[in-house]
Amino acid sequence: MLLSGQVKFIKDRYRKGEEEGIFMSRYNRNEAFRYEFVPAIYCFFKSRNGANEMLDGEIMDISPCGLKLKTATDIPLAEMLYIDFAIITPISVRGDIRWKRNYGSNFIYGVHLKNDTDLQKQITYELKQYVKRK
Repeated sequence: MLLSGQVKFIKDRYRKGEEEGIFMSRYNRNEAFRYEFVPAIYCFFKSRNGANEMLDGEIMDISPCGLKLKTATDIPLAEMLYIDFAIITPISVRGDIRWKRNYGSNFIYGVHLKNDTDLQKQITYELKQYVKRK
């Protein structure tokens, strides 16, 4: 159980992060499932406002509605990303960056995917097939 001083510290820290633009918004970790890749799977991505060059990264975990992306590229919050990867077959998704953390010389981003239900079903199906193959 947290003490009242600890709760106040956490609330103050979160508020300060929002003011400094560190936190974008809350994210949902309570989805039906989220699969963590060990090792992470390779991906290519580009940002909406960036150059047309494809950058590389790794998907650390994924769910039908979001993923965790690790890359050496520093990207602003709320940027729209177009991400290409393959679990079993090639998949292209787009999503908004919701949060960002430093991770050594890299950055980790929480990306909320803007998928239709067909793409969500495809990701779910491919994750099930991926787990069966392991």
